[in-house]
Order: sequence, then structure tokens, then C-alpha cells
Amino acid sequence: MSILEILLPGIILCIAFGMKLFVDRSPDVPMMIETTYELPMDMVFLALTFAAAFSISNPAEAGRGLAHFASYVVAAIVCVALSRRSIRVFDQDKRFASAVVFVANFLIAMSTLVISVELVSGT
Repeated sequence: MSILEILLPGIILCIAFGMKLFVDRSPDVPMMIETTYELPMDMVFLALTFAAAFSISNPAEAGRGLAHFASYVVAAIVCVALSRRSIRVFDQDKRFASAVVFVANFLIAMSTLVISVELVSGT
């Protein structure tokens, strides 16, 4: 995996994170935590976009791309549910439990993103 394959998706995620936090808002700590807990959703939707782009740009491999796309849709549903759960648990002052849910969610999202970048880059 080259540096650009890591850097460009990272920049996209940082831009989305920053816009969620700072555009027309004055962020506070709970808002920053909530936005951080939503990061896996952004990651898995970026993975979905890469799988769609792969399917469109490689008609001969469209079946493989669509299989990835379908699995990322399932991952997106799981990540949205886990993000909502981690925020709800955090709001109940269960900090450790919310962090555990976030870490699990982050690992799911990161795996989809890494696999989708490898799919697009051909590695």
C-alpha cells in the first residue's frame, strides 16, 4: 500500500470530521466525542464509495466489486447501529462501555476501508 493510498482517504475523513465539528457550530467536548463516535460511519461509507467506483471502472470485475459493495452495506448497517449505541451509552455516563463499543465499531470500519482501498488499488 503506497502513501497516497493511505493519505488521500485519511484527508477525506479529516475534512468530513472537521466540517461536522466546526461548520456553523461551536464544538464542546461532548460534541467532539459524539463526532468521533460517528467516524466509523464515515469510514464505512467511504469504503462503499470505493467499492462502487471499482465496480463502475472495472466492468470485467463488477461481480467482485458488487460483492464487496453488498458486504459493506451490511457493515454500514452494523456501524450505524454501533455508533448510535456508543453515543447512547456515553450519554448514560458509561464511559468505558461506550469506548469498548466505539473500538469494536472502529475495527469493523477500518477493516472495510483497508480492504476497499486494496480493492481499488489492485494490491
